Amino acid sequence: AMTEGSSMPGTLNFCMYGAELAFVERADVDLTKGTLVTARKRNRVTRVAVLWPRTTRALREMPQQPGSPLFISQVGMRYQSEDLRRNFVRLRERVGLSESVKFSDIRDGAYVAAVNGKDVPLEQARILGGRMTDVRDRDIKRNPRIVADACAAVEKHYFG
Repeated sequence: AMTEGSSMPGTLNFCMYGAELAFVERADVDLTKGTLVTARKRNRVTRVAVLWPRTTRALREMPQQPGSPLFISQVGMRYQSEDLRRNFVRLRERVGLSESVKFSDIRDGAYVAAVNGKDVPLEQARILGGRMTDVRDRDIKRNPRIVADACAAVEKHYFG
């Protein structure tokens, strides 16, 4: 089962809001290739990410349940975005962050870090962020590593 903070690396690495992260399926993640391929529920745009080694390790440590959501509660149920938000609030309080810091700020910060990343084309950041681009979805699905530089920029921004 997921611990309180285990969705946080996915939120940052995948550049997703809690409502999006809650719908990621285990089958969307290839730990061997180190990639995520899914679709954004809101606009059906293909979402891809390159997993950081820290994300891969965290996901490998989670119980494996084929055919299940990626993040499941201790009772084996899919987390809802509100569950993720509540977990974040508990963690935020535990470390003494201001109430003005929201769970959605993780995704927004990741997107800004990707956009501002050195030598990261805006289109690559837009693909990571689940925004419409001129790149066809089928081409993105065939090459999820297209966002490698954007994912690296986010990791560098937050972890040096």
